Amino acid sequence: MATAATESVFLLKDVKPGSKNLNIVFIVLEIGRVTKTKDGHEVRSCKVADKSGSIAISVWDELGSLIQPGDIIKLTRGYASIWKGCLTLYTGRGGDLQKIGEFCMVYSEVPNFSEPNPELLTQGNQQNKSGKPDQNQRGNSPPNQNSGTPAPPDPNSSSFVLDFGSIYDELNFTYNDSEFVINPETQPCNSFSLPDAVMIMVSTFYVLIFLVAIPGNLVVGLVIGLSKQTLPPSDLYLLHLAVADLLLAVTLPLSAVSVTWGWVFGDAMCKIATILQELSFYSSILFLTCISVDRYMVIVRAMDARKANRQLVSWGVCAAVWAVGALLSLPGLFNSSSTTQNSNRLVCAEQYDPTSADEWRLATRIIRHALGFLIPLAIMLLCYGVTVRRLLRVRGGFQRQRAMRVIVAVVVAFLLCWTPYHVAVMADSFFRTKIVPYRCPARTAVDQAMFATQSLGLLHSCVNPVLYAFVGEKFRRRLQQFMRKAGVLERASVTRASRSSLSSEITSTVM
Repeated sequence: MATAATESVFLLKDVKPGSKNLNIVFIVLEIGRVTKTKDGHEVRSCKVADKSGSIAISVWDELGSLIQPGDIIKLTRGYASIWKGCLTLYTGRGGDLQKIGEFCMVYSEVPNFSEPNPELLTQGNQQNKSGKPDQNQRGNSPPNQNSGTPAPPDPNSSSFVLDFGSIYDELNFTYNDSEFVINPETQPCNSFSLPDAVMIMVSTFYVLIFLVAIPGNLVVGLVIGLSKQTLPPSDLYLLHLAVADLLLAVTLPLSAVSVTWGWVFGDAMCKIATILQELSFYSSILFLTCISVDRYMVIVRAMDARKANRQLVSWGVCAAVWAVGALLSLPGLFNSSSTTQNSNRLVCAEQYDPTSADEWRLATRIIRHALGFLIPLAIMLLCYGVTVRRLLRVRGGFQRQRAMRVIVAVVVAFLLCWTPYHVAVMADSFFRTKIVPYRCPARTAVDQAMFATQSLGLLHSCVNPVLYAFVGEKFRRRLQQFMRKAGVLERASVTRASRSSLSSEITSTVM
């Protein structure tokens, strides 16, 4: 009798809250986005249907990654419960999802039994008070001999007993013999959303950065690039730094649109924009590091700097920086447009294979933290620290204090723009790898911090021209010469004193 009972096949219309030991054949219509529980389980919510209607089924871990839309699946020994007001199917220990066909099943999407239904909640509450299920509600009445259709089995009256407690041990559920109570600790955290007014402000902020970064870096590039003299290494690095910042700036309009409207530019532009941003990110910070090393060589190791062919070396360093930046930006190919968990808005985000997503994400973040922040920061602090120490011993207070102001501004701007973002991403990495336990409020706070600090990091692209070029008197003199040649400024006579000052600025070791 037990075998006959377990072989009985339900229709979806017969599934009620608390139904257990379910055997159902259905076709998969849609597969939801993968979410992760606090304990690292992967959860997929799939929409399935048979000829009586449709319902949602929650599938965990590897089993869910094998399911595809159009598969005809047989569920054995499943159970049903209410989750967030919706009737949902689950697989239990000892149960299985077995593919038995494809695309050749008659089904109906309506009615959708997983739509919120107050009557189901009322039934569940009444069932809790009575301590046993209503057989008329659950369809567990004895089979009708004349109908020829066996009724669904009643697990409470069958000739065998199933230990469903092990199901809840595995999924961290609580079972009280009367209903299924889901432990909220095991459920995925909801994605945070910001008010429309905040999103418009962020979009406007991106546009303002774009409007400042484009002309600022173009002016830097023109003034330095059109110089008739041989470029010293520091100026060459500044030129390439301006190009790197321009690459980031050209993607800001796309980011501004995506903040308010979602990613509407397709998968190809998603990959291109991500690669450009990553290339700009790595190359900018590496060029900043190159400038700090060059300043150290010129001021602290002046004799060694004169012996070396610095111009030839600087061109090789520039080529190496772009090559390293291009290599490190290749993970951007994993980005694609997809819908978010709680809305239909498209986003451009990384999409790794679920079976190895944690490893890929952790590896790319370690590289980003190490090569994109920690190592460059250590080199900059070391080089500028030794440089400042040497300048403090040099006579000539005005130039010494001026150089110190520029160096301090460079380091402070770098720290202010990028430290908050890297701290937020590190916290997110600690949560994902379970090094630090967390709850959903902390998870949401980190997500919000990553969103806010990323905008602060983008601001660095328009700060660089001000700090490295417009603060320097040498650059202002070159800019004035360029504007006079272009007819923007009137030509002025150059005295011997000004020529002497100009010559000292060209050969100056301080930007």
